[in-house]
Amino acid sequence: MSKRPEVMFAVDRPECRDTYVCKGQSARCLMALVAAGDHGVTAQELSSWALRLAAYIHELRRRFDLDIHMDREPHDGAAGEGWHGRYSLLSSVRIIETNHG
Repeated sequence: MSKRPEVMFAVDRPECRDTYVCKGQSARCLMALVAAGDHGVTAQELSSWALRLAAYIHELRRRFDLDIHMDREPHDGAAGEGWHGRYSLLSSVRIIETNHG
């Protein structure tokens, strides 16, 4: 039985450096945000596994107090015009260790 993905990371803040451990799909999301840099990520770009991207972003924001920005990008589709979110990590995060499960 494989373990859930896990990432240990540090967040550099003016007042201190905090270290956390994140697990599961939220850990995968964090690693994708770090890898994407300023370009950010969308649910479609991570569609092979990020079925609930907004939920993973919500957890990273609330549980770890990460600053994650969302830009609205317009798109056309079968249901008509709409928009989707592109998420970018603004917090200074350093990955310490990963376990991909």
